[in-house]
Amino acid sequence: FYFVEADAARVISGEEEAGYAWTGINFALGHLLEDGTGAGTARPSRAVGTIEMGGASSQLAFINPGHDIVENLFKVQLGGLKHWNIYAR
Repeated sequence: FYFVEADAARVISGEEEAGYAWTGINFALGHLLEDGTGAGTARPSRAVGTIEMGGASSQLAFINPGHDIVENLFKVQLGGLKHWNIYAR
C-alpha cells in the first residue's frame, strides 16, 4: 500500500481488535440497534460476547449492563447517541 501521510495507518491494540469484533458481530446480529438507520433503542441485554483466538494472541469482549467497568474499558459509539461501555481485552 502507498500512503501519502506516514501516520495514515497503524497497528491496532488487542483491546481495539476485541472491541471492533464485538461491535461488528453484535451489529450484524441486530443486537445493537432496532433498525439500520442509526436510530432506535439499544438492546445490550441481547448482545453476545466475543472470543477471538489467533496464532499468538486472543481477545475477548462482552458487555455487563449492571456493572461498572474500571479496567479494560472500551467505549463503542454507533450513530449520534448510542454508546456502550464494554470490557475488552
